[in-house]
Amino acid sequence: MGTGSVRLAPPGLLPSISTLDSPTASNVVGIGWALRQRLKWARDALPGEGFATVLEIGYGSGIFMHELAKHATRLFGCDVHTQGADVRRQLARDGIAPYLVRNASEALPFRTGAFDAVVIVSVHELMTNPASTLREASRVVRAGGAVVCIAPRVLRWATRLSWLLGGGDNEVQNGLLRIETALADRSLRAERSPRPRLAPRFLAPYEVVVLRRLPEHVGTDAVVPLIRAFPTSSAAQ
Repeated sequence: MGTGSVRLAPPGLLPSISTLDSPTASNVVGIGWALRQRLKWARDALPGEGFATVLEIGYGSGIFMHELAKHATRLFGCDVHTQGADVRRQLARDGIAPYLVRNASEALPFRTGAFDAVVIVSVHELMTNPASTLREASRVVRAGGAVVCIAPRVLRWATRLSWLLGGGDNEVQNGLLRIETALADRSLRAERSPRPRLAPRFLAPYEVVVLRRLPEHVGTDAVVPLIRAFPTSSAAQ
């Protein structure tokens, strides 16, 4: 779904959560294009045109919220950082009102089948247990919905070259290997497609991963009234 450029927040609106998630980077020539492309790939892989509820795991500064708001009636976000109230306040200034919670992604505080779609953009490599996150994300997606992820790929030649040049980073490489191990779980039935599309497979640094929740896997929890499907206000930031 989706065409055209990704809608971003006005410059200076969103807070900078960390050096890894700076909203200003999306406007920098070169790296900004790459950051915007990741959001575009995620948007284009969403399973439909309009949604009642969408959850973003690892929303960070809220950089994807403006685009997601074009496609969802209600937005939800989950992250471990402590600046959720600031992010929500700044988004509200531009008419975006997501429900944000501070919680680990390995144990999401939502009912089974609560969302039409879940998006995770380039945060798996920062997680200690991406496999648990993927299973939890699949759990909270309704029948017919999907989890859409943008994940970095393990490029063995690049890893070897990095080490030869003295720039190897154990933490980064371990994160990439954890992602690869998680996605190798056949029970997830992950649909994987390298990006950019036109890049040779051995050069493509990212992949779009889609986990679809099929109707036969829906349990009784998935049909609870929506008002009961989310945590109470005390859980929100």
